[in-house]
Amino acid sequence: MIAKLYTVKETADLLRMSRAGVMNLISRGQLPAVKIPGPTPKRPGRVLVCETVLAEYLERWGK
Repeated sequence: MIAKLYTVKETADLLRMSRAGVMNLISRGQLPAVKIPGPTPKRPGRVLVCETVLAEYLERWGK
């Protein structure tokens, strides 16, 4: 089974926080993410969060 990958916006909506807040969690290493580079230096890549990683984060955060 392939896990669903959420965009930063989708992750922010699920966590009920801003996109900047999600990016802060990712940059601090609190929320692991997959960073896909863009096709050229002028076109940014994508940052995706795995569904199972997000569920684990929510479980830890809830305790």
